[in-house]
Amino acid sequence: MLYVFDSNSLRVLGNYYPGRFPTFWKKFEDAVASGMVVSVREGCVVTEEGHKLNAAKIPNVCKHFGVACTNVEGFMDRNDWQF
Repeated sequence: MLYVFDSNSLRVLGNYYPGRFPTFWKKFEDAVASGMVVSVREGCVVTEEGHKLNAAKIPNVCKHFGVACTNVEGFMDRNDWQF
């Protein structure tokens, strides 16, 4: 599965300080290098926004276009990342 990270999820990742979570950042860098994390229109969108009826939120747009959507925790769960 390919993943596309929304900027609000990248801010969440900022809480995982590289000095405190070196194995997380190694795995994330490997995911980027392997092409699993991309910045294109295809893949699973990773966002911290929630679905809100009749709103212009990323999960709503993903649902409309049939694109998978998750948050950072879901990304780590789908890839069996535990620290």
